[in-house]
Amino acid sequence: MDENQKREMSDRLAEETAERKQVERQLHSRETLLETLFESSPDAQVIVDADGRMLMVNSQVAILFGYARDEMIGRPIEMLLPERFHESHSRHRQEYTNLPSLRPMGEEFDLYGKRQEGSEFPVDVMLSPATIGDKTLIIAAVRDISPDRWLAQELREREALLSAALAGAPVGLMVIDPSGEVKLSIGKSIKFLWKKGDISGKSIKEVYRDLPQFLEGFKRALSGESQTTETEMAGLAFQIHWAPLLDEHNNIYGVVTVISDISERKQTEDALMKSETRFRTLFEKAAIGIGIAGLDGRWLDGNPEMLEMLGYSLDEFRQMTLVDLLMPKSGQENEEFIKDLTSRKSSKYQIVHQFRGKDGRRIWGQLMVSLVGDEDGQPVFLLSILEDVTEQKQMQDELEEMKKRLIESAENERLLLSQELHDGPVQNLFGATYQLQALSHQISTEESLSDLQELKDLLQQVIQELRVICHELRPPTLVPFGLEKSIRSHVGNFKEDNSHLKVDLDLMKDGQELPEHIRLALFRIYQQTMGNILQHAEASNIGVRLTLDSENVILEIRDDGIGFELPNRWIEFARKDHLGLVGAIERAHALGGELEVESSPGQGTTVRAILPLDDR
Repeated sequence: MDENQKREMSDRLAEETAERKQVERQLHSRETLLETLFESSPDAQVIVDADGRMLMVNSQVAILFGYARDEMIGRPIEMLLPERFHESHSRHRQEYTNLPSLRPMGEEFDLYGKRQEGSEFPVDVMLSPATIGDKTLIIAAVRDISPDRWLAQELREREALLSAALAGAPVGLMVIDPSGEVKLSIGKSIKFLWKKGDISGKSIKEVYRDLPQFLEGFKRALSGESQTTETEMAGLAFQIHWAPLLDEHNNIYGVVTVISDISERKQTEDALMKSETRFRTLFEKAAIGIGIAGLDGRWLDGNPEMLEMLGYSLDEFRQMTLVDLLMPKSGQENEEFIKDLTSRKSSKYQIVHQFRGKDGRRIWGQLMVSLVGDEDGQPVFLLSILEDVTEQKQMQDELEEMKKRLIESAENERLLLSQELHDGPVQNLFGATYQLQALSHQISTEESLSDLQELKDLLQQVIQELRVICHELRPPTLVPFGLEKSIRSHVGNFKEDNSHLKVDLDLMKDGQELPEHIRLALFRIYQQTMGNILQHAEASNIGVRLTLDSENVILEIRDDGIGFELPNRWIEFARKDHLGLVGAIERAHALGGELEVESSPGQGTTVRAILPLDDR
């Protein structure tokens, strides 16, 4: 062999050595990557051969089962199972080896593992075959699902869904060498971007020549820069992350690329943006005041209608709390509502308040406040809707005043009619009886005297009936002696005509304690209730109770009659011409009070009038 041949052979050996080292580096890189993925898996990963002997285990297996790694390598996989499963597992393992596929193990069975100290725990196992040459290895991913049996079923279902998703997940992984050749390609996203088959072994310059962003990302990663970009293709959106691969000497030997299909996320973001745009439009254009406050009640935002209604700028508004806008009488009450909301005793409330505008105006507003929470149900902020009801409130106040004046007018008419009957017809009838008495001395026949006496008796009856009417129209004892004396007087006459009814009285003395209009209103309520009992209740016993305290006067009338079904709305009674209780309710409301009615069929009825004494 001459020198030239030796030189050529030496050059060939050098080239072969360089190629072999390049291949070794590539194999080392791939092995390093795969070993890193295998070892960093959060699940226990076991690789077994066709005979069921463990070839590799990651650190999670040692932690989960309590064995050292060298205690497991080369041993049958059944050592990690309870003894009762050994025979069936060996059979199922052989069946799987004959027909391997990516699937969960024991889909229809509860699976258990066994630790070194003997304790058992439920597990999920995902099986995956790997073919190396003519050998088939089985990769088993084992997960402990023991914390909760209820959770175990849910976790198994999620594992099955996750495993199915991973098989066709919208994520792809590529490893590319410095020349641009794809060395490893996994995932659905990559297959979508390249629909001509597997891209392993192909150059990205060929595969992605229509995606300059992709090629630019590879170039920058090859220079040592990690980056994330987004691109769109065929109506789908992808996020691409680039990172350089470094060997043990920090030399770049390739690039790893993770491609994620973010189309759904982009659609969600677009939908969220549109939703926020719609909300902002509604917020800004709404013809009703809308405000957002923190859990401390301080305003965070207010729409133009809210600001215009109250007269504040947005900056001024944000310096205030919800309570700052309220008139003093309602502020403390609203603070209690906010405390109830933030402590989650309630989720919303609605109330009519008097608000204070910037210029000092008093604005009646209907305030609706709702507690808004996050996806975990934790309170985040208060949503307030404020409607200006000043005009409606004025109309309501005017209507109440009109009702009060009509009641007063009716009472004045009763008084006038009572006086006119007493001073006119009653007195005239008295005069007629005196004249008849004088005529009786001039009549001599018994028959004429009998006729004259019948006429006198008739006149006395008419006088008595007119006196009763006058008494009902205006009790003579009400003004000078008070409500208690008037009720006692009325009950005395009531018993004479209705001896079958027993009336029990428990009345505090009021004398001149009560204002005249309150005395009169309560007496009318008493009269109307007694009339209703007489007409409808079929009662045997009646109780009347009058009490006074520092704030209220309370009149309660109860009976043991047949009772009745309370209507949902009292207007239903009015429409049926049952106006007695409706009128009593209006009298109580006209004086700022309440009339409570408790009744049910067969249980009797209680009517309770509560009037405030603020203006006593």
